[in-house]
Amino acid sequence: MNSDKEAFYQSEIERLNKIIRVLVERAEQGINSESSDFSLFQTTITLEEKVRSRTVELKRALDHLANTNEELDASLSQLRETQEKLIQSEKMAALANLVMGIGHELNTPLGVVVTTTSFIRDHCDDLKDKVDNKQLTASYLNSFLSDMAESTNLALSSSEKLKELVAHFQTISVASTGSIRESVILPELFRELCSSLSAELGCPDVAFEVCSDPQNLSCRVDVTALVQVFTHFINNSILHGLTNQSNKLVQIDISSSDGFLYISCSDNGVGIQQEHIDQIFNPFFTTARGLGSIGLGLHIAFNMVHEVLKGSISVHNCELGGACFTVKFPI
Repeated sequence: MNSDKEAFYQSEIERLNKIIRVLVERAEQGINSESSDFSLFQTTITLEEKVRSRTVELKRALDHLANTNEELDASLSQLRETQEKLIQSEKMAALANLVMGIGHELNTPLGVVVTTTSFIRDHCDDLKDKVDNKQLTASYLNSFLSDMAESTNLALSSSEKLKELVAHFQTISVASTGSIRESVILPELFRELCSSLSAELGCPDVAFEVCSDPQNLSCRVDVTALVQVFTHFINNSILHGLTNQSNKLVQIDISSSDGFLYISCSDNGVGIQQEHIDQIFNPFFTTARGLGSIGLGLHIAFNMVHEVLKGSISVHNCELGGACFTVKFPI
């Protein structure tokens, strides 16, 4: 905008200078001719003064514009610096939350493993004492074996939980260097995905609809990343949104426009509370922790969309009554 003003002022000065030259030439011609009209000369001089005055005003405006540009450049630099500091601050806050979340999730199964192994060690020491002192009885041995079986099962289940958590944590940070794109017919891909998840999750009462425009829309895409993203969305719908609903429905809508692919996953469940919308993709955020959820699925999906698919993701409550996740990425 300022460059437009500067160009306008410059062209106005050049135009006024041309007017001055033309008027002066006419006045001089009038003075040197027999039909000289002194009033014309006076008019010319008056116009010349007005033009010069206007030129001074325009130059002042140019100087003021130059100063304004310098101030704007300084303000822009300061704004960029502030923005970088805010981004860095947000990254550090997110990292701190992630570390705290990981520590919290690992603490419980680790505590169980430590407690059970300590219990096993103490009972083994007690068994050794009884054997050394020839005090071992059949009833004690039976009780010992029962306690050991229960303790080892508890330790094993906690270890499996730790293994599962570590696998989840490894997928939080997604590297895009290994992305492999392949051609796929999207409606067929999503119908197969819905069928597979329905069988895996044991939810025959959930109806799936896949809508595509055009019907056989195909593109080259990282299929692994796309499947993983929408697996999390569908899991979220089935496990959280549709639990107590009748006539359960999950709908996938696929379309393309202006070089971008748009894929939405919506359900007719309970939806997402408005105060949770802005937190839904945060790591370890969940409203179902008591049901075993650790709140990483949607965060992993968010990272996949941004880092692998190079797209964006949004969420809102839809007309069906439930949640709607929409992914947009270039094709």
